[in-house]
Amino acid sequence: TRRSHTAQAVTHTAQGATQTHERRAADTHAPHTRAMASDRQGYTPYGYGMDVPVLVRSTVSYGRGWQLLRSRGAGANATGPCDPLQSPTSCNCSMPWRDAPPAADDGATMPRCVASRICKRGGGEAERRASSAADSVAILFVLDGNRSTLRFYFGGKVASAYASQLKLLVRAVLSLQAVQTTLPIRVLVSGERFAQAESRLAALGVGVLADAPPVSVPTWASKWAMASFAKVRALALTQFERLVVLDNDVIVLRNIDHLASFSTCAAPAFVFGYKCYPRRELRAALMVLQPSRALWTKAQHLLRQTEGVHVYDDNGEGSVWRNLYDSVQELPASYAALRSSDFAAADWPDVHVLHDPNLLRGVKRQGFKEAKVDLRIKELDAKADAEMKLVGPIVSAPTGRGGRAAGRGSRKRGRRRGRRLPMVVGDAAAPAAAASR
Repeated sequence: TRRSHTAQAVTHTAQGATQTHERRAADTHAPHTRAMASDRQGYTPYGYGMDVPVLVRSTVSYGRGWQLLRSRGAGANATGPCDPLQSPTSCNCSMPWRDAPPAADDGATMPRCVASRICKRGGGEAERRASSAADSVAILFVLDGNRSTLRFYFGGKVASAYASQLKLLVRAVLSLQAVQTTLPIRVLVSGERFAQAESRLAALGVGVLADAPPVSVPTWASKWAMASFAKVRALALTQFERLVVLDNDVIVLRNIDHLASFSTCAAPAFVFGYKCYPRRELRAALMVLQPSRALWTKAQHLLRQTEGVHVYDDNGEGSVWRNLYDSVQELPASYAALRSSDFAAADWPDVHVLHDPNLLRGVKRQGFKEAKVDLRIKELDAKADAEMKLVGPIVSAPTGRGGRAAGRGSRKRGRRRGRRLPMVVGDAAAPAAAASR
Protein backbone atom coordinates (compact mmCIF):
# COMPACT_ATOMS: atom_id res chain seq x y z
CA THR A 1 0.00 0.00 0.00
CA ARG A 2 1.41 3.38 -0.95
CA ARG A 3 1.66 6.27 1.45
CA SER A 4 -0.25 9.40 0.63
CA HIS A 5 1.62 12.07 -1.28
CA THR A 6 0.56 14.50 1.43
CA ALA A 7 3.24 13.07 3.71
CA GLN A 8 5.85 15.03 1.75
CA ALA A 9 4.03 18.23 1.01
CA VAL A 10 2.65 20.18 3.96
CA THR A 11 4.58 22.36 6.39
CA HIS A 12 1.98 24.84 7.65
CA THR A 13 0.45 25.36 11.08
CA ALA A 14 -1.80 22.64 12.49
CA GLN A 15 -5.02 24.30 11.36
CA GLY A 16 -3.73 25.29 7.96
CA ALA A 17 -2.07 21.90 7.51
CA THR A 18 -5.35 20.15 8.22
CA GLN A 19 -7.14 22.20 5.56
CA THR A 20 -4.38 21.58 3.03
CA HIS A 21 -4.37 17.87 3.88
CA GLU A 22 -8.12 17.62 3.30
CA ARG A 23 -7.80 19.25 -0.12
CA ARG A 24 -4.88 17.08 -1.18
CA ALA A 25 -6.43 13.93 0.24
CA ALA A 26 -9.41 14.55 -2.01
CA ASP A 27 -7.10 14.95 -5.00
CA THR A 28 -5.07 11.89 -4.05
CA HIS A 29 -8.14 9.69 -4.00
CA ALA A 30 -9.41 10.78 -7.42
CA PRO A 31 -11.77 9.94 -9.04
CA HIS A 32 -13.39 10.07 -5.58
CA THR A 33 -14.31 13.56 -4.51
CA ARG A 34 -13.06 13.15 -0.95
CA ALA A 35 -11.00 10.85 1.25
CA MET A 36 -12.56 7.63 2.43
CA ALA A 37 -14.38 7.77 5.75
CA SER A 38 -11.90 5.27 7.21
CA ASP A 39 -8.98 7.65 6.64
CA ARG A 40 -7.84 9.94 9.43
CA GLN A 41 -5.41 12.81 9.39
CA GLY A 42 -2.71 12.48 12.02
CA TYR A 43 0.80 13.35 13.07
CA THR A 44 2.83 10.21 13.59
CA PRO A 45 5.54 10.16 16.28
CA TYR A 46 7.23 7.25 14.49
CA GLY A 47 8.71 8.98 11.47
CA TYR A 48 7.52 9.97 7.98
CA GLY A 49 8.01 13.62 8.90
CA MET A 50 7.51 14.62 12.49
CA ASP A 51 5.13 17.52 12.10
CA VAL A 52 3.89 16.79 8.61
CA PRO A 53 0.30 15.57 8.20
CA VAL A 54 0.04 12.06 6.84
CA LEU A 55 -2.94 10.04 5.71
CA VAL A 56 -3.45 7.24 8.22
CA ARG A 57 -5.76 4.39 7.26
CA SER A 58 -7.41 2.79 10.29
CA THR A 59 -6.98 -0.73 8.95
CA VAL A 60 -3.32 0.07 8.29
CA SER A 61 -0.73 -1.94 6.46
CA TYR A 62 2.15 -0.02 4.95
CA GLY A 63 4.54 -2.85 4.13
CA ARG A 64 7.82 -2.72 6.03
CA GLY A 65 6.63 0.33 7.96
CA TRP A 66 3.36 -1.21 9.14
CA GLN A 67 4.32 -0.94 12.79
CA LEU A 68 5.50 2.66 12.48
CA LEU A 69 2.63 4.43 10.79
CA ARG A 70 0.08 4.30 13.56
CA SER A 71 -3.70 4.60 13.53
CA ARG A 72 -5.85 6.68 15.82
CA GLY A 73 -8.31 3.79 15.85
CA ALA A 74 -11.41 2.95 13.87
CA GLY A 75 -14.09 5.58 14.25
CA ALA A 76 -11.80 8.18 15.82
CA ASN A 77 -12.01 11.68 14.41
CA ALA A 78 -9.47 13.39 16.65
CA THR A 79 -6.89 15.67 15.04
CA GLY A 80 -3.62 17.18 16.16
CA PRO A 81 -0.41 15.61 17.41
CA CYS A 82 -0.18 11.86 17.98
CA ASP A 83 1.62 12.49 21.27
CA PRO A 84 -0.28 14.76 23.68
CA LEU A 85 1.46 17.45 25.69
CA GLN A 86 3.87 15.74 28.06
CA SER A 87 7.25 15.80 29.74
CA PRO A 88 9.57 12.94 30.71
CA THR A 89 7.79 12.72 34.07
CA SER A 90 4.34 12.36 32.51
CA CYS A 91 2.16 9.32 33.16
CA ASN A 92 -0.53 10.14 30.63
CA CYS A 93 -2.64 7.03 31.18
CA SER A 94 -2.97 6.86 34.96
CA MET A 95 -2.37 10.55 35.71
CA PRO A 96 -3.28 12.54 32.57
CA TRP A 97 -2.70 16.25 32.18
CA ARG A 98 -5.60 18.37 33.38
CA ASP A 99 -6.52 19.58 29.91
CA ALA A 100 -6.06 16.17 28.23
CA PRO A 101 -9.30 14.47 27.16
CA PRO A 102 -9.66 10.80 28.12
CA ALA A 103 -7.88 8.25 25.96
CA ALA A 104 -9.68 5.47 24.13
CA ASP A 105 -8.54 2.01 23.16
CA ASP A 106 -10.75 1.33 20.15
CA GLY A 107 -12.23 -1.73 21.85
CA ALA A 108 -8.89 -3.56 21.71
CA THR A 109 -7.65 -5.39 24.78
CA MET A 110 -5.54 -3.23 27.06
CA PRO A 111 -4.68 -3.84 30.73
CA ARG A 112 -5.81 -1.27 33.25
CA CYS A 113 -3.07 1.25 33.94
CA VAL A 114 -2.17 1.90 37.57
CA ALA A 115 0.06 4.78 38.61
CA SER A 116 3.38 3.43 39.86
CA ARG A 117 5.12 4.93 42.87
CA ILE A 118 7.44 6.69 40.44
CA CYS A 119 4.45 8.35 38.75
CA LYS A 120 3.04 9.41 42.11
CA ARG A 121 6.35 11.06 42.95
CA GLY A 122 6.05 13.11 39.80
CA GLY A 123 8.77 11.12 38.10
CA GLY A 124 11.32 11.89 40.80
CA GLU A 125 13.53 8.97 41.67
CA ALA A 126 14.54 9.04 45.34
CA GLU A 127 16.10 5.79 44.22
CA ARG A 128 17.03 2.85 46.31
CA ARG A 129 19.39 0.97 44.07
CA ALA A 130 19.33 -2.80 44.16
CA SER A 131 22.51 -4.47 45.34
CA SER A 132 24.67 -5.98 42.64
CA ALA A 133 25.05 -9.03 44.89
CA ALA A 134 21.36 -9.84 44.60
CA ASP A 135 21.10 -12.83 42.27
CA SER A 136 17.31 -12.62 42.19
CA VAL A 137 17.19 -9.47 40.03
CA ALA A 138 18.88 -8.61 36.74
CA ILE A 139 18.77 -6.53 33.59
CA LEU A 140 17.93 -8.83 30.68
CA PHE A 141 18.51 -8.60 26.94
CA VAL A 142 17.38 -11.16 24.36
CA LEU A 143 19.54 -12.21 21.39
CA ASP A 144 17.67 -14.44 18.95
CA GLY A 145 19.49 -16.11 16.06
CA ASN A 146 16.72 -18.11 14.43
CA ARG A 147 16.63 -18.07 10.64
CA SER A 148 12.85 -18.48 10.57
CA THR A 149 12.27 -15.17 12.37
CA LEU A 150 14.69 -12.93 10.44
CA ARG A 151 13.49 -9.70 8.89
CA PHE A 152 13.48 -9.82 5.12
CA TYR A 153 16.39 -7.47 4.48
CA PHE A 154 18.86 -9.93 6.02
CA GLY A 155 18.18 -12.31 3.15
CA GLY A 156 18.06 -15.36 5.40
CA LYS A 157 21.62 -14.73 6.67
CA VAL A 158 21.54 -15.40 10.39
CA ALA A 159 25.09 -14.19 11.00
CA SER A 160 24.30 -10.79 9.46
CA ALA A 161 21.25 -10.34 11.66
CA TYR A 162 23.21 -11.57 14.68
CA ALA A 163 26.03 -9.08 14.06
CA SER A 164 23.53 -6.24 13.71
CA GLN A 165 21.81 -7.09 16.99
CA LEU A 166 25.10 -7.76 18.76
CA LYS A 167 26.41 -4.28 18.03
CA LEU A 168 23.21 -2.72 19.39
CA LEU A 169 23.38 -4.95 22.46
CA VAL A 170 27.00 -3.97 23.09
CA ARG A 171 26.06 -0.29 22.78
CA ALA A 172 23.25 -0.74 25.31
CA VAL A 173 25.60 -2.50 27.74
CA LEU A 174 28.14 0.31 27.39
CA SER A 175 25.38 2.84 28.14
CA LEU A 176 24.50 0.91 31.31
CA GLN A 177 28.12 0.96 32.38
CA ALA A 178 28.30 4.69 31.69
CA VAL A 179 25.49 5.32 34.20
CA GLN A 180 27.21 3.00 36.71
CA THR A 181 24.63 0.25 36.94
CA THR A 182 25.16 -2.19 39.81
CA LEU A 183 22.66 -4.77 38.56
CA PRO A 184 23.77 -8.03 36.95
CA ILE A 185 23.37 -7.93 33.16
CA ARG A 186 22.23 -11.08 31.39
CA VAL A 187 21.45 -12.00 27.79
CA LEU A 188 19.03 -14.79 26.88
CA VAL A 189 20.23 -16.44 23.68
CA SER A 190 18.46 -18.73 21.24
CA GLY A 191 19.04 -20.18 17.79
CA GLU A 192 22.52 -19.95 16.26
CA ARG A 193 25.25 -18.80 18.61
CA PHE A 194 28.76 -17.48 18.04
CA ALA A 195 31.37 -18.39 20.64
CA GLN A 196 33.70 -15.43 20.07
CA ALA A 197 30.81 -12.97 20.43
CA GLU A 198 29.64 -14.57 23.67
CA SER A 199 33.20 -14.49 24.97
CA ARG A 200 33.37 -10.75 24.33
CA LEU A 201 30.03 -10.21 26.07
CA ALA A 202 31.40 -12.11 29.06
CA ALA A 203 34.42 -9.77 29.07
CA LEU A 204 31.96 -6.88 29.29
CA GLY A 205 30.36 -8.49 32.34
CA VAL A 206 27.32 -9.95 30.58
CA GLY A 207 26.21 -13.42 31.65
CA VAL A 208 24.80 -15.73 28.96
CA LEU A 209 21.57 -17.66 29.61
CA ALA A 210 20.49 -20.47 27.32
CA ASP A 211 18.23 -22.64 29.46
CA ALA A 212 14.79 -21.13 28.80
CA PRO A 213 12.31 -23.25 26.82
CA PRO A 214 11.67 -22.40 23.16
CA VAL A 215 8.78 -20.17 22.18
CA SER A 216 6.26 -20.69 19.39
CA VAL A 217 5.72 -17.84 16.94
CA PRO A 218 1.94 -17.38 16.53
CA THR A 219 0.22 -17.74 13.18
CA TRP A 220 -0.96 -14.13 13.34
CA ALA A 221 2.56 -12.69 13.75
CA SER A 222 3.80 -10.03 11.37
CA LYS A 223 6.87 -11.07 9.39
CA TRP A 224 8.49 -7.88 10.64
CA ALA A 225 7.98 -8.73 14.32
CA MET A 226 8.47 -12.51 14.45
CA ALA A 227 11.72 -12.29 16.41
CA SER A 228 10.08 -10.16 19.10
CA PHE A 229 8.33 -13.18 20.59
CA ALA A 230 11.66 -14.50 21.89
CA LYS A 231 11.31 -11.90 24.65
CA VAL A 232 8.28 -13.73 26.04
CA ARG A 233 10.70 -16.45 27.20
CA ALA A 234 11.76 -14.09 29.99
CA LEU A 235 8.66 -15.24 31.87
CA ALA A 236 10.16 -18.74 32.12
CA LEU A 237 13.29 -17.53 33.95
CA THR A 238 11.85 -18.28 37.37
CA GLN A 239 15.30 -18.26 38.99
CA PHE A 240 14.82 -14.48 39.01
CA GLU A 241 12.31 -12.67 41.20
CA ARG A 242 12.40 -9.64 38.92
CA LEU A 243 13.79 -8.73 35.53
CA VAL A 244 14.22 -5.36 33.85
CA VAL A 245 13.92 -6.42 30.21
CA LEU A 246 15.44 -4.08 27.63
CA ASP A 247 15.37 -4.12 23.84
CA ASN A 248 18.79 -4.33 22.24
CA ASP A 249 18.29 -0.97 20.53
CA VAL A 250 17.92 1.11 23.68
CA ILE A 251 20.37 3.59 25.14
CA VAL A 252 20.27 4.08 28.90
CA LEU A 253 20.83 7.76 29.68
CA ARG A 254 20.22 7.66 33.46
CA ASN A 255 20.63 4.92 36.03
CA ILE A 256 17.61 2.58 36.19
CA ASP A 257 18.70 0.26 39.01
CA HIS A 258 15.79 1.49 41.12
CA LEU A 259 13.38 -0.39 38.83
CA ALA A 260 14.65 -3.63 40.39
CA SER A 261 13.55 -2.50 43.85
CA PHE A 262 10.17 -3.80 45.02
CA SER A 263 9.83 -0.70 47.20
CA THR A 264 10.16 1.57 44.16
CA CYS A 265 8.07 -0.12 41.51
CA ALA A 266 5.68 -3.07 41.42
CA ALA A 267 5.65 -5.51 38.50
CA PRO A 268 4.64 -5.73 35.74
CA ALA A 269 5.52 -2.18 34.72
CA PHE A 270 5.51 -0.55 31.27
CA VAL A 271 5.33 2.88 29.68
CA PHE A 272 1.90 3.55 28.18
CA GLY A 273 2.54 5.41 24.95
CA TYR A 274 0.29 6.37 22.07
CA LYS A 275 0.03 4.72 18.69
CA CYS A 276 -1.61 7.97 17.74
CA TYR A 277 -3.69 9.91 20.25
CA PRO A 278 -6.15 8.89 21.66
CA ARG A 279 -5.23 5.22 21.16
CA ARG A 280 -2.77 3.76 23.66
CA GLU A 281 -0.07 1.10 23.34
CA LEU A 282 2.29 -0.67 25.70
CA ARG A 283 5.88 0.21 24.86
CA ALA A 284 7.88 -2.96 25.38
CA ALA A 285 11.36 -1.48 24.87
CA LEU A 286 11.58 -1.52 28.67
CA MET A 287 9.55 -3.88 30.84
CA VAL A 288 9.72 -4.73 34.53
CA LEU A 289 8.59 -8.35 34.81
CA GLN A 290 8.17 -10.94 37.53
CA PRO A 291 8.70 -14.37 35.96
CA SER A 292 6.42 -17.21 36.99
CA ARG A 293 5.38 -20.62 35.71
CA ALA A 294 1.74 -19.53 35.69
CA LEU A 295 2.44 -16.50 33.49
CA TRP A 296 4.65 -18.54 31.16
CA THR A 297 1.89 -21.14 30.77
CA LYS A 298 -0.67 -18.42 30.04
CA ALA A 299 1.65 -16.77 27.52
CA GLN A 300 2.13 -20.08 25.71
CA HIS A 301 -1.64 -20.47 25.50
CA LEU A 302 -1.97 -16.97 24.00
CA LEU A 303 0.69 -17.73 21.41
CA ARG A 304 -1.19 -20.82 20.28
CA GLN A 305 -4.44 -18.95 19.74
CA THR A 306 -5.35 -18.11 16.16
CA GLU A 307 -8.00 -15.49 16.95
CA GLY A 308 -8.89 -13.00 19.63
CA VAL A 309 -5.35 -12.15 20.74
CA HIS A 310 -3.64 -9.89 18.21
CA VAL A 311 -4.54 -6.25 17.74
CA TYR A 312 -4.94 -5.35 14.07
CA ASP A 313 -1.87 -3.12 13.91
CA ASP A 314 0.14 -4.73 16.70
CA ASN A 315 0.96 -8.18 15.38
CA GLY A 316 4.05 -8.58 17.53
CA GLU A 317 4.86 -9.26 21.16
CA GLY A 318 2.76 -6.26 22.23
CA SER A 319 -0.45 -8.18 21.73
CA VAL A 320 0.78 -10.88 24.11
CA TRP A 321 1.60 -8.43 26.89
CA ARG A 322 -1.74 -6.68 26.40
CA ASN A 323 -3.62 -9.93 26.93
CA LEU A 324 -1.39 -11.40 29.61
CA TYR A 325 -2.09 -8.91 32.40
CA ASP A 326 -5.27 -7.48 33.89
CA SER A 327 -3.44 -4.40 35.16
CA VAL A 328 0.00 -2.88 34.65
CA GLN A 329 1.98 -0.35 36.65
CA GLU A 330 2.63 2.71 34.53
CA LEU A 331 6.11 4.17 34.25
CA PRO A 332 6.72 7.80 33.22
CA ALA A 333 7.43 8.61 29.58
CA SER A 334 11.15 9.00 30.33
CA TYR A 335 11.61 5.22 30.53
CA ALA A 336 10.84 4.60 26.84
CA ALA A 337 11.44 7.88 25.01
CA LEU A 338 11.92 8.09 21.25
CA ARG A 339 13.97 10.47 19.13
CA SER A 340 10.59 11.73 17.99
CA SER A 341 9.35 12.46 21.54
CA ASP A 342 8.31 16.10 21.61
CA PHE A 343 10.30 17.08 24.70
CA ALA A 344 11.89 20.47 25.24
CA ALA A 345 15.68 20.62 25.32
CA ALA A 346 15.56 21.22 29.07
CA ASP A 347 13.57 17.99 29.50
CA TRP A 348 16.00 15.59 27.83
CA PRO A 349 18.41 15.39 30.83
CA ASP A 350 15.49 13.79 32.72
CA VAL A 351 15.11 10.95 30.19
CA HIS A 352 16.19 7.55 31.53
CA VAL A 353 15.97 5.33 28.44
CA LEU A 354 15.96 6.19 24.74
CA HIS A 355 14.45 3.57 22.43
CA ASP A 356 16.42 4.00 19.21
CA PRO A 357 14.85 1.85 16.46
CA ASN A 358 16.49 1.85 13.05
CA LEU A 359 13.67 3.61 11.19
CA LEU A 360 13.92 6.61 13.53
CA ARG A 361 17.69 7.12 13.29
CA GLY A 362 17.27 10.09 10.95
CA VAL A 363 14.67 11.81 13.11
CA LYS A 364 15.55 14.85 15.20
CA ARG A 365 12.97 16.95 16.99
CA GLN A 366 14.00 20.46 17.94
CA GLY A 367 14.38 19.64 21.64
CA PHE A 368 16.43 16.55 20.83
CA LYS A 369 18.79 18.58 18.65
CA GLU A 370 19.17 21.42 21.13
CA ALA A 371 19.89 18.98 23.98
CA LYS A 372 22.64 17.41 21.82
CA VAL A 373 21.55 13.89 22.69
CA ASP A 374 22.94 12.72 19.36
CA LEU A 375 26.48 13.54 20.54
CA ARG A 376 26.14 11.04 23.35
CA ILE A 377 24.75 8.48 20.93
CA LYS A 378 27.69 8.99 18.53
CA GLU A 379 30.13 8.50 21.39
CA LEU A 380 28.49 5.20 22.35
CA ASP A 381 28.33 4.12 18.70
CA ALA A 382 32.08 4.68 18.38
CA LYS A 383 32.78 2.62 21.49
CA ALA A 384 30.49 -0.15 20.25
CA ASP A 385 32.34 -0.16 16.90
CA ALA A 386 35.62 -0.59 18.77
CA GLU A 387 34.20 -3.52 20.72
CA MET A 388 32.95 -5.16 17.55
CA LYS A 389 36.50 -5.05 16.14
CA LEU A 390 37.58 -7.10 19.16
CA VAL A 391 34.89 -9.64 18.35
CA GLY A 392 36.13 -9.93 14.80
CA PRO A 393 34.18 -10.34 11.57
CA ILE A 394 31.17 -12.62 11.86
CA VAL A 395 30.16 -12.72 8.22
CA SER A 396 30.62 -10.82 5.01
CA ALA A 397 28.04 -8.27 3.89
CA PRO A 398 24.68 -9.85 2.97
CA THR A 399 24.28 -10.49 -0.74
CA GLY A 400 21.41 -11.33 -3.02
CA ARG A 401 21.34 -13.72 -5.96
CA GLY A 402 24.40 -14.09 -8.14
CA GLY A 403 26.68 -12.42 -5.60
CA ARG A 404 24.95 -9.04 -5.88
CA ALA A 405 24.55 -6.98 -2.77
CA ALA A 406 20.89 -6.27 -2.19
CA GLY A 407 19.89 -2.99 -3.81
CA ARG A 408 23.45 -2.19 -4.92
CA GLY A 409 23.57 -3.53 -8.47
CA SER A 410 26.28 -5.83 -9.78
CA ARG A 411 29.68 -6.04 -8.14
CA LYS A 412 32.88 -7.80 -9.05
CA ARG A 413 33.27 -11.09 -7.31
CA GLY A 414 36.28 -11.42 -5.13
CA ARG A 415 37.55 -13.30 -2.14
CA ARG A 416 34.94 -13.44 0.61
CA ARG A 417 35.74 -10.96 3.32
CA GLY A 418 35.75 -12.06 6.91
CA ARG A 419 35.32 -15.53 8.33
CA ARG A 420 32.66 -17.37 10.23
CA LEU A 421 33.13 -17.80 13.95
CA PRO A 422 32.62 -21.14 15.72
CA MET A 423 28.88 -21.69 16.01
CA VAL A 424 26.60 -23.53 18.41
CA VAL A 425 23.09 -24.30 17.17
CA GLY A 426 20.00 -24.81 19.26
CA ASP A 427 18.35 -23.40 22.38
CA ALA A 428 19.31 -26.33 24.60
CA ALA A 429 23.00 -26.29 23.72
CA ALA A 430 25.44 -25.65 26.52
CA PRO A 431 27.14 -22.24 26.47
CA ALA A 432 30.12 -22.13 24.14
CA ALA A 433 33.35 -23.11 25.78
CA ALA A 434 34.99 -19.83 24.92
CA ALA A 435 32.32 -17.92 26.80
CA SER A 436 33.15 -19.69 30.04
CA ARG A 437 36.90 -19.24 29.99
